[in-house]
Amino acid sequence: MEIYNYNNLIVYRLRTKRCNTYLICNEGINYLVDTGTKTDLKVLLECLIELKIKKIDGILLTHAHYDHATNAAYFERLFGCNVYIAEEGINYLLNGYGLLPKGTLSFTKVLSKIASTPLYYFVSHYDKCSNVKDISTLKLNRIEIISTKGHSNDSSTIIIDNKIALCGDTIFNTKKFDYPPYADDTELLNKSIKVILDKNLENYYPGHGRPMNYTTLNNLYIKRK
Repeated sequence: MEIYNYNNLIVYRLRTKRCNTYLICNEGINYLVDTGTKTDLKVLLECLIELKIKKIDGILLTHAHYDHATNAAYFERLFGCNVYIAEEGINYLLNGYGLLPKGTLSFTKVLSKIASTPLYYFVSHYDKCSNVKDISTLKLNRIEIISTKGHSNDSSTIIIDNKIALCGDTIFNTKKFDYPPYADDTELLNKSIKVILDKNLENYYPGHGRPMNYTTLNNLYIKRK
């Protein structure tokens, strides 16, 4: 599970399947990054027990889509902590529903149209959060949080020690997709990818799939530009 360990700051990739979730442990302060779906809750709890985590000091959401935010309210109540997201995503969490963005591929464009139906709301809504704060107001030692809009209007990337980035769905690296299959604004998304590339980090961790080093991500960016 450990993906980064330097000078008492450790980052774990937890064993969720629907989306990548991470745990940042920094000198006794613990932050959960994204929370997966209902099917991920059991394994998330098992991971926290295995790592002997008895408290979470905050939940950092890269954006408010259901596959990243569904368990946020549960952990908010369990640990009595705040949930942090970009200002544009606060109302989504308070209402328990994040809109599916537009498709970037032919078949995902069709699927995105289904998002306007009651059926999509039924399968994608989640418990409402109560203690939601603007993630840009959070000041953390050795951690920088930047806006990376494009996939959604509330997307953020979390940069640690200027070495690694937890990018949410700003980047993808699965067997099927090397570019986000959904994005509200592809032009803005490409600009956000350029922003994180300009940080010249060692590794970039997506919301779905495997991590990429700078060279791999840059090559994908050039292909898409």
